[in-house]
Amino acid sequence: MKNEKRMPKQQRARAKYEAVLDACTVVLKEKGFQEATLLEISLESDVAIASIYQYFSNKNEIFDVWLDRAINEIATGISLDSLSIDSTDLDGILDGLLSAGLQLSDEIGPSIKNFLNDFPQNVVTKVTESTEEKMVNRVEDFLREIGFDENSSDLVIKTKFIVRLIVRYLMQSVMSDNDSEKLTELHAEFSSLIKSYLF
Repeated sequence: MKNEKRMPKQQRARAKYEAVLDACTVVLKEKGFQEATLLEISLESDVAIASIYQYFSNKNEIFDVWLDRAINEIATGISLDSLSIDSTDLDGILDGLLSAGLQLSDEIGPSIKNFLNDFPQNVVTKVTESTEEKMVNRVEDFLREIGFDENSSDLVIKTKFIVRLIVRYLMQSVMSDNDSEKLTELHAEFSSLIKSYLF
C-alpha cells in the first residue's frame, strides 16, 4: 500500500520516518498489531506523535507501510552484490537465496507473525501473494543480471516456481513456533529438495 501522505524528502524528516518504521518492528514483536499504540511507537522511535501524523494518517497506515518495507527488504536482499555470489555457481546462488531469505525472516519474522496473527486468513493470503509477486519480479531481475534468457531457459521457469515455494516456506516458518535451530534443519532439507528438482 502506498503512503497516503508524502514521503519526506529532507534527510532529518526521512530519518524520523524510518525511525517510526523501525519502531514498528520492536512494538509488533512485543505487542502485536491490536495492542500496539501510537504512543508506544512514539516512545520507541523517539518521534513525537504530532510528527508521526505528518507522515502517516493513522496506525493502520504505519503498519501497512512497515509491512511493505519489510517485504521489499527481503526482495532487495536478492542480488549478486548483497549475496557475494559467483554468477556461474547456480548451487551457490540457490544456497545464498535461501540463506538470505531465512536470515531476513529470522530478523523480522516475529514482528511479521505478531502483525499477521491479528488478521483473518484472507489477509495473510494476500500478504503472501504480494510477497510472492515481489520476489518473482526480483528474481527475474536477478536472473537477467547473471545472464539467463528468461524466454528460453527452462531453469528460469523452474526458478520462478521455486521462488513461490520458498516464499510459502518462509511464511510458514515465520508463522510457526519453530526455533532457529529447527528452521536451519528445515532449510537444509528444503534446499536439498529444491536442488534435486532444479538440477
